[in-house]
Amino acid sequence: MSIFEKISHHKSQNLPFVIYRKPKEKKLTAFLQKDNMLHETSTFSEKGFVFCSFDGLQNVLFQENNCDIITEDFVIADNEYVPNVNIQNNISVKERYLNLVAKTISEINASSCTKIVISRKETIEAEVNTINLFKKLLFFNPTAFVYMFFHPEVGHWLGAFGEQLLKIQKNMLSTMSLAGTQEIVENKTIVWKEKERAEQQIVTDFIASTLANSIESIQIAKPITIFSGNVAHLKSDISGQLNPNYNLKNIINSLHPTPAICGFPKEEAKNFILKNENYNREFYGGFLGELNLGKDQLQTSLFVNLRCLKVNAKTVDIFVGGGITKDSIPESEWEETVNKSVATKRLL
Repeated sequence: MSIFEKISHHKSQNLPFVIYRKPKEKKLTAFLQKDNMLHETSTFSEKGFVFCSFDGLQNVLFQENNCDIITEDFVIADNEYVPNVNIQNNISVKERYLNLVAKTISEINASSCTKIVISRKETIEAEVNTINLFKKLLFFNPTAFVYMFFHPEVGHWLGAFGEQLLKIQKNMLSTMSLAGTQEIVENKTIVWKEKERAEQQIVTDFIASTLANSIESIQIAKPITIFSGNVAHLKSDISGQLNPNYNLKNIINSLHPTPAICGFPKEEAKNFILKNENYNREFYGGFLGELNLGKDQLQTSLFVNLRCLKVNAKTVDIFVGGGITKDSIPESEWEETVNKSVATKRLL
């Protein structure tokens, strides 16, 4: 029985599972939970897989000792099929988002915030074969962290994105500063404007200052352009040696949510988002990944849950957003969210 057949059988019993592949790897890993209880963590000291919400109020845990863990290399044929979707544009959605961007710019000009990340949710009609969709995400996103998550009390989520919240291996911590977005156009060179470079620098500075008390030295690489689906981003790798007495929960809480998914200063931006977006992000903008796995040297590898969707009975929720600064142009910000949703809609 293949790993996908085991997932299908598990889902038919309404049992929780997560299946994922790390960036640039072939191996699929699945955690098949043995009961349908909702387990959570408050300490991040357990071993397993975590799926955490944007607001930090829900930290779902698949405990290693309560799951069957299976692995298999991923192979897919080019003709794998995903059903088509009826996509309808809604003008009022655009108007609401433009108004929210304008309100966000006013808030930035009148407050201490230099960046606020706002988002929106698109709901489209679809009856989706989630395993086929997961295979498509794997095929088209070889450099991303790709996952499919199900819990009867949380829902069915899929995503593919490359931003790592943090990785801890032995005594070394690595993370990244990712911000700025441009659509990839054939035969057109990517040129980053000052607004986009400033946005990425905000994220870099935040992470460096946040980690100052947890690592003994820090290395920050120069920004480079990376590609994710049909868009490009600016990225700087950040790494350093951890202090012997570091606390994983404190590091996670200090980093999440980063300015790349929330804004800066973090608490002010987060409060504005929760008050003004007028929808519940749930696990969009949260994080997920392996927690304290291994024997002698525990390893943790957590990724930001950005390019993701939630599959419902007859609809799919797609989540998209962008970083707003004082120099943002509402119409351009709207187009950025449209570009980000295009890759997902193409798969559907």
